[in-house]
Amino acid sequence: MTEEYPLEPDLVTCSCDIEWDRNTYSQCSHCLQNLWDLDRVAPSTPLREESAVPAGGETVLEGGERGRAGIDILACGRRHTIEHGQRVRLGRNENLETAEVFTAASNISRFHAELRFDGERLFVTDTNSSNGTFVNDQRLPADTEYELRPGQTLRLASNVPVDILWER
Repeated sequence: MTEEYPLEPDLVTCSCDIEWDRNTYSQCSHCLQNLWDLDRVAPSTPLREESAVPAGGETVLEGGERGRAGIDILACGRRHTIEHGQRVRLGRNENLETAEVFTAASNISRFHAELRFDGERLFVTDTNSSNGTFVNDQRLPADTEYELRPGQTLRLASNVPVDILWER
């Protein structure tokens, strides 16, 4: 059984002076500013002590930092594991390991997006796709890396959800 910890608010203020919580939003819906480029509104304190982190599904990475060996995603009914330090390109190009997953999705670009897992955090980058990559229904600018957080939704184009299975 894993314990759940509430996310600490990650507040930032965009250039149009609206305060956003990056746990929920990655881009301002008014000025379209990338919220991950901004500094936090107030200094943050750690939510929990390192000793309180549950051991299930975690590993000690290089340098003694804690993390997970991999994270699973589910797209078009198929499960795929992204290992620590791995980058996975999503798209229909036959040279991609995910090509078979997206073959039937004609609105997915040949090179649509890329996911990167660093052992603790999962990042997504739209690789200049035709129909966009969306976090919480907000289109991401091309070639900008965004950190995905638990509770956020990821979608490719208009109708291809990518479920992130945060718990293994």
